[in-house]
Amino acid sequence: MDGLRWRSSLIAPARTVGGRSSQVVVGLLIVGADRPQVALRVGDGEPVILPTQASAELIANIRQVLRERT
Repeated sequence: MDGLRWRSSLIAPARTVGGRSSQVVVGLLIVGADRPQVALRVGDGEPVILPTQASAELIANIRQVLRERT
């Protein structure tokens, strides 16, 4: 997609279920002339923009999953 630029991001190493190396990127994505949007990209896929409420819920869900895992 033309006009996309990450203003800030965290790149985390990941691995597919099949064992292939990948990465997850989360951060602020500038789309055209719009203000930065919270976005997430998995592997080589297209970035997705997350609404504010969904971003907050995702963080809460990740924390819950980490608690359940231990």
